[in-house]
Amino acid sequence: AVLICLGLTVMLAIGSYLRAVLINKVAERVIADIRKSLFRHVLGLSTSWFEQTRTGDVLSTISVDTTLIQTVVASTLSMAMRNVLVLIGGVTMVVLTSPKLTMIILGVIPLVVVPVIILGRRLRAQSKRAQDRLADVSVEAEEAIAAIRTIHAFARQEVISKGFNRAAEASHDASIKRLVLRGTMSGIVILLVFSAITFILWVGGKDLLSGEMSAGDLSSFVFYSALVASSVGALSDMTGELQRAAGAAERITDLLSQEQTIVDPAEPKPLPQGALGIAFRDVSFSYASRSDHPVLNNINLEIKPSERIALVGPSGAGKSTLMNLILRLNDPTHGAVMIGGVDARHALIDDLRGVMGLVPQETALFSGTIASNIGFGRPEADLEMIRKAAVKANAHDFIMALPQGYDTAVGEKGFRLSGGQRQRIAIARAVLKDPQILL
Repeated sequence: AVLICLGLTVMLAIGSYLRAVLINKVAERVIADIRKSLFRHVLGLSTSWFEQTRTGDVLSTISVDTTLIQTVVASTLSMAMRNVLVLIGGVTMVVLTSPKLTMIILGVIPLVVVPVIILGRRLRAQSKRAQDRLADVSVEAEEAIAAIRTIHAFARQEVISKGFNRAAEASHDASIKRLVLRGTMSGIVILLVFSAITFILWVGGKDLLSGEMSAGDLSSFVFYSALVASSVGALSDMTGELQRAAGAAERITDLLSQEQTIVDPAEPKPLPQGALGIAFRDVSFSYASRSDHPVLNNINLEIKPSERIALVGPSGAGKSTLMNLILRLNDPTHGAVMIGGVDARHALIDDLRGVMGLVPQETALFSGTIASNIGFGRPEADLEMIRKAAVKANAHDFIMALPQGYDTAVGEKGFRLSGGQRQRIAIARAVLKDPQILL
């Protein structure tokens, strides 16, 4: 018997090791795949969608919500499987030990299941609300850090801090409500289950005194009933975690369900080689957030190949919108944008944007070196090609004055450089690409 127990202990240890390793491997793989799918999907969404979406919300879904799913897959599910096995084994032994007392347990099951179902639905909804409020905290932090210079310049640290505190408190309150629901569900289940065991003890005690049941059978039945009760209690507690994960999964599904409005045509047309002209034919456009206020209305414009055109006008006149339509970051509400005689909507997106270079009004640099930022649009470019582009953009001299030259790290969003230096690097990036159309 001792050797058998030792053998079972060794098997238990090996099984626990395999469960921990294999389940966590599955969890890590699942979450990595979800995060890659989310990020790839987000990158493909149109710029109009980002105009109506908070960046912190997206970041929270990719990081926080997926981490919650990972915890459930790695820990909660494996523990749930263990308790299900214990429950099945316990119920089997209970039935074999005393069919009479088993009927009492079966009568209690509906009393346990109904509260779990009712409270479980409320818990799932509250879990999603708690995740939404947590995302609000991420939004407040992300916006504040992105605008830290402006906050300092206007000495608004206290105001921004109060806004963050409100978001943090709202997240706290939502989480507390979720915890109260989860605790209520666990408490009700434990009350009902162990009340049933107490009632079983009373019935079994009467049978023991009348000689209908032996002390050993009653002890065995109580032991197996305790196994069943503990497993049911554990499963009800895990239901709370599963409902919390369901709320996170719902947010992930919401993000993945966003449709990509700018897509490749079914039958794409090739763009002609050489210099390309641009034509706007009766183009009208309204942003989704302001559909009743058209930014452009019946615009007709002809730009010949190799011609240089400057668009001049007051703020809000639609200059940037015209650029976005050329790049097909948005599609016109009416009319067509022709690139080299081809409707932009009829060309492959990569082909269309592949012939264009952009120097944006708001310079976007990536964490990395100056060389990697200039070479962003042409990854195969060597250092000599990057240097020549920098010379044309009048950026070479200030780059060489930096301690590490082209290997100098620009910092997040290029914060280590001045505004003018960032702009020149953006010009060098567009020059290096040598596009047929420079915007």
